[in-house]
Amino acid sequence: MTPPGLCSDTILFDTAIAGVGHGVNFDVWYAARHLPALRREFAPLACRVYASASCASLTAILEIDSVENDSSMVETSGELGAGVARTEQFIGRSIGWQSRPEAIDIHATARSAPIAYPVFFAVPEAREEEFNRWYDEEHLGILLGCPDWLACRRFRIASPHPAGFTHLALHYLAGIAALTSPERDAARATPWRDRLAIERWFRGEYRVLHRILA
Repeated sequence: MTPPGLCSDTILFDTAIAGVGHGVNFDVWYAARHLPALRREFAPLACRVYASASCASLTAILEIDSVENDSSMVETSGELGAGVARTEQFIGRSIGWQSRPEAIDIHATARSAPIAYPVFFAVPEAREEEFNRWYDEEHLGILLGCPDWLACRRFRIASPHPAGFTHLALHYLAGIAALTSPERDAARATPWRDRLAIERWFRGEYRVLHRILA
């Protein structure tokens, strides 16, 4: 069992998205009902909450012990509160991580990084082996050359995702400048990436999340 507060091989990724005119109702529902329900249901080893300014949402990433049934994830907070458009919830199982040489403690990095940058892909089974090799053998090595690019944890999405995503790369950044760095430009301009980028499935979904609660 992973000690409390540390990173686990299994995460629950939970996003609540506010509707139009969400106002204070969304915040109250999340703080008073939804987040406490998640904590009761999953008894996380650690829970970090992030906000997205671009889509008015809150995301909780819970470090949890393994669950028996990956498809058993259900709404834990009852009916959605006023101003809540929808929720997204799935289990992720670790397939590895990498960090900068000076950030060898992934647990401390996850606790302290002010920005989480999740990237989602829907990878066909026949392309998974090359996708993983590209990420691990080339892509992350270039990104982690940026001082603000601290670490990346990679997960296979075990429970069904409503958008069909199969893989999550959860990057930890020290600052938003990492996303406009020369290293990121270089990582997106290699022959190997170019070969993958022409395939339709390779078009990922990117989110920028700012930590508000650890």
